[in-house]
Amino acid sequence: DPGDAFFICKRGRVLLLQSNQEIARCEEGDAFGERSLHSTHDEPRAATAKADEDTVLYYLEKKLFLQLLGPGVELMEIEERIRTLKSIDRLFSSLAEKHLDSIARAMTEIYCNQGDIICRKGEAG
Repeated sequence: DPGDAFFICKRGRVLLLQSNQEIARCEEGDAFGERSLHSTHDEPRAATAKADEDTVLYYLEKKLFLQLLGPGVELMEIEERIRTLKSIDRLFSSLAEKHLDSIARAMTEIYCNQGDIICRKGEAG
């Protein structure tokens, strides 16, 4: 399922699981599902969340979050791209913030399914 909500644990405990193995616990004040809010497309959930005891959660749907932010969503996407560019040390880490911002705004996000050929040797692009 695509991640479409963000959760904050008000009371109780939630286990986060991958392949039925616990990878994290969320207790009062902890949050999970944040990737779904800042992802620009519908990514599958990274983990399964399971209540480990009686639990109360705050819940925020991605759709409502994006409506509330309005133009701020584009800024979040730009900031995410800038963080990615900065992580590529050998190429972008020494560029000024204004240059990183320009590059991030020029970038286009593409979606690839498993097995898709992104580019081929010898072809332009």
